[in-house]
Amino acid sequence: MIRSLTLMLLCIIALIGGAAISPPASWLAKIVEIQTKGQVILGDPSGSFWKGSAIIGKRDNQKNTSKAIFPGRLFWTMSPSVLIGKIAITISNDSILSQPLVLTGWWNSYQLQETRVNLPSEKLTVFGAPFNTIRPSGKLSLHWKDIIIIFGNSLPKIYGKMTLSLDNIVTELSSIRPLGSYVMSFVLNGDIGELELSTKNGALHLTGFGEIEGGQVKFSGYAKAVDKKKELRNLMNLLGQWKTVNGDEVVQLVF
Repeated sequence: MIRSLTLMLLCIIALIGGAAISPPASWLAKIVEIQTKGQVILGDPSGSFWKGSAIIGKRDNQKNTSKAIFPGRLFWTMSPSVLIGKIAITISNDSILSQPLVLTGWWNSYQLQETRVNLPSEKLTVFGAPFNTIRPSGKLSLHWKDIIIIFGNSLPKIYGKMTLSLDNIVTELSSIRPLGSYVMSFVLNGDIGELELSTKNGALHLTGFGEIEGGQVKFSGYAKAVDKKKELRNLMNLLGQWKTVNGDEVVQLVF
């Protein structure tokens, strides 16, 4: 009897020790959900806490559903230094990352080292009108050097600069292909920030400035046809109200 109890205790200790040494990936998924207050989830976690993979998703609490934010699986390798509160994670996803992303910091403060993220063009619809109307597609890439994210009682505070490149943008609502290539520059300072939209090239010229506060974007700018004005007229009618600025016919962009 005593021998059986001893063996049972040894088995329990072994299981607890094994979990401490190599807990399942679902533990990290739970931590991410708590840290982001349910805004980001790791779906279908596989592997261990230290080395695993999952699908990055977002939950819609109103519809009680979730969907993937990015294509492909995210793979991670975590340093054991997390046991003393120091974070060191290497993240890879060949579908969107140009190189592995290194994340360092502490439990409530993270630094994202330089990388480039290739984004699905449908992500532009998160900005609302006019993007959700014309549903543009093209090559999107988000680049940053060093980004700091601090988690607290409210939305995460993000510090740093990002550049979103929108190259060879097209839409089914226009025969002009491509419409142009554009750049969105972000300066983030906690829960506030600024953005600037500029045009690299193309028949449709876009410019404007915006403010970010509390996770919301307010933008004001202009769309101008510098070439093929007749062909672009119908598309520009969908973008906003026409007005004259410095003698030029432009469409005001507000979202």
